[in-house]
Amino acid sequence: MTGGWSENDPETLQSLCMRYCANNLGVLCNLDQKTNHLSLKDGICLPLELCEGLLKAYRKETYDSNLDGFLGLFENTEHTHLKHLNLRDSWVMDDLVTRLLKHDVVELDISGCPNLTSAVIEQGINKYGKNLQVLHIGNSVQILNGIDLSCRILSDEFDDEMDSLAEVMGHSGDVHSVGDVPNMETDNSFSESESESSSSPSGYGKDYIFDCVEMKAFSLHGLKMSGSHDMIATILAPFKQLRHLDLSHCHICVELMDCLTNLTELLALILYSVPIDNLKGAFENIGQLTKLRHLDLSQCEENPVMYADDMVKCLGTLVKKLPHLTSLDLSGTNLAGFEKPQDVSHKLEGRAAAQNKLYACGIPGLEGRRLEFLGLLNCAHEACRRENIPALKVTGDDNENQIILSVQVYQDKPKLLLKALNHLYQHFRIDLVTRQRDALMAILDAMERQPHDRSIQISGSASLFYIVKGSEKGYLNVKNRRRLVMALLDAMEYHVDEDTMLRNGCLTLCHFNIPQDVVFAYERVVNLLLNIVGDHEEFIQRISIYLLNSLACKVDDKEKLLVGDLGAITTMLDIIRDRLRRKVCDEVMEISWSMMWNVTDETAKNSERFIEKDGMNLFLECLRTFPDKSGLLRNMMGLIGNVAEVHYLRPKLMQYEYVSVFKALLDSDSDGIEVSYNAAGVLSHMASDGAEAWTLTDLPRSQVLRAMVNAIQRWDLNTNRNINYRSFEPILRLLKCRHTPEAMHWAVWALANLTKVYPEKYCKLVEKEKGLELLESLMSTPQLYDSIKSLASDVIARCKEYKNRHGQDMECAGEEAVSSDGDMD
Repeated sequence: MTGGWSENDPETLQSLCMRYCANNLGVLCNLDQKTNHLSLKDGICLPLELCEGLLKAYRKETYDSNLDGFLGLFENTEHTHLKHLNLRDSWVMDDLVTRLLKHDVVELDISGCPNLTSAVIEQGINKYGKNLQVLHIGNSVQILNGIDLSCRILSDEFDDEMDSLAEVMGHSGDVHSVGDVPNMETDNSFSESESESSSSPSGYGKDYIFDCVEMKAFSLHGLKMSGSHDMIATILAPFKQLRHLDLSHCHICVELMDCLTNLTELLALILYSVPIDNLKGAFENIGQLTKLRHLDLSQCEENPVMYADDMVKCLGTLVKKLPHLTSLDLSGTNLAGFEKPQDVSHKLEGRAAAQNKLYACGIPGLEGRRLEFLGLLNCAHEACRRENIPALKVTGDDNENQIILSVQVYQDKPKLLLKALNHLYQHFRIDLVTRQRDALMAILDAMERQPHDRSIQISGSASLFYIVKGSEKGYLNVKNRRRLVMALLDAMEYHVDEDTMLRNGCLTLCHFNIPQDVVFAYERVVNLLLNIVGDHEEFIQRISIYLLNSLACKVDDKEKLLVGDLGAITTMLDIIRDRLRRKVCDEVMEISWSMMWNVTDETAKNSERFIEKDGMNLFLECLRTFPDKSGLLRNMMGLIGNVAEVHYLRPKLMQYEYVSVFKALLDSDSDGIEVSYNAAGVLSHMASDGAEAWTLTDLPRSQVLRAMVNAIQRWDLNTNRNINYRSFEPILRLLKCRHTPEAMHWAVWALANLTKVYPEKYCKLVEKEKGLELLESLMSTPQLYDSIKSLASDVIARCKEYKNRHGQDMECAGEEAVSSDGDMD
């Protein structure tokens, strides 16, 4: 452990299994083709922890908001089990939630579910939620639309009236729920047996909005409809055991909410961004909740909400009434008051008097208290910067600890969260963050919790950039890197039209080891980059292509083929056309060709795509328009070298306008020998098909071959190269081409150069791919000219010498990852 970082923090086996099953549902489930619903395969039953783990993993892995098909998996209550049902931010419908509630769910989160209606209350929650203890409605307030309060219970006073009515009717010995009261106009013979059969098992009647008397925690956000005050009072009426109440952003009159005083068991009250006009009246009601431990009075306005001048006195009075209060949030207000100025005295004072002044409470109204938590972010008069704040943990912007804590605790308060993230970003900019692991975890939590808030995503990603590029980057373990990459991809996909977000995401990804760190999400990353590369500002385009090029390097053929399947060749050619139209040869143009060079390496299908999409004509046009751009020319010829390795594509290259260019480039000294080398490679592969395949009458094969040999003999064998080979198979194939010694000459020169300049890398590769046997066979072939045999002899001697010095390494050559032919460093 270093600086709080975990050296090894792997996922649990259960978590890995759930993630695998979420991505491969066929191992557990059958799909009904008609309804598109899943069901467990015969003989499979899942216990509670696996059902809930699978639901969590599926939502995290697939980002599927339309859960209807997947959730059909849990409709069989005999073979599956759910107690905690999190449907947050999904498109679920009433009937599906109703069916899932048959599991006797104790916790339900339906916040952010716009398709739900009031039917989910009557048909689902009230029918099957008798044991529901936690209900998060959040901002799904539309489920309360259309509810008639005129026949609903507002308070216990109505219960008392019903008890009196029962006594008048001669049933004073029985207590019935409101729903059991007979209709006086139609039934005057209400029997005791009828009363018992019709009473609710819970002891409460159907006239409550939520008939859930076991409720321990309830949240409702942003209720602003007409009559919302009475609506909330009616909702809370049966919740006698409520411990946690969250009414954030609701338009209610706290000062008139007498119903609060009935919640005698309440431990936590959250009134975040609830407008309070009469602070004294509100505090009188809140003050009667004597068991309260956490009180949230925070506000979300840009500037602190300024209450009347007597606020300090009100706060002090309230706190005295709440003896168990350990957590208080005053963020975004002036409720922390002014810090009392230290008296200036020129008199000699006793030691005790001096100490009293030194340790005076920094928050008026909290004298004599020591809270566990105090929220002071965005408070007036810089409350969080004061001395002697009476709390163990404080949110604010005074220091790193306050800021990180603010990010941690304001996950569901977007405006306060954004302020905290912006402060954290400023600390990262000047390199002041020492608790980087804690900061990272808090940022990732925030980005995952608020995926649709672009400001939070932008601010969070800006800090992630500094973490990934910083000195503690090496402490990121696999689990943290994976989570960080996923958070960036989520943010970029959700906000694909926001250039700042895309820039932050791409820049941060650049500091990972590409492609190793993103191979688990390879297709997703490639798809995202291809989608953004053509439609955004030039900087984003440039960095996206850079990432795509890196993703195409040092991967297997399967990944290269996938990149082509996703449309990379078409996208790169479109970018090149745009640059040609504007007559601009920039880094984007060069990397576009480089990317195609990499993605066509030993991937015939991608080379075919290049030909089919008119790539050769674009090659000629680039050559004519930018004849002096050596980097561009090198990348283009590298790509065409890959195309020439594909046997069935070589006839497409057998055109005078192409071959004449290849021949002319043999004399090029652009980028050292690279352009000339690649041109000779292209012609060698074309010539290897034999004289009968050479169909150009006005450009004789013999003339081209002589020019090729002349070029090879000019090259310096000690030249450093700007190319990597994963395999020598295409080159070794040319060594078997006895009818065209010139092609063999190019191949053996390539091996001689690479094994001489990079013996550690390429001597092993020659040995591994049986190249020595082919080279030795050349030595006994009489028709080959001396230059070929001399080069072959050099390669054989060099490889044998290397093997003698590094015998064990040679035997393990196959274990070393070698980058692919055509891959750019």
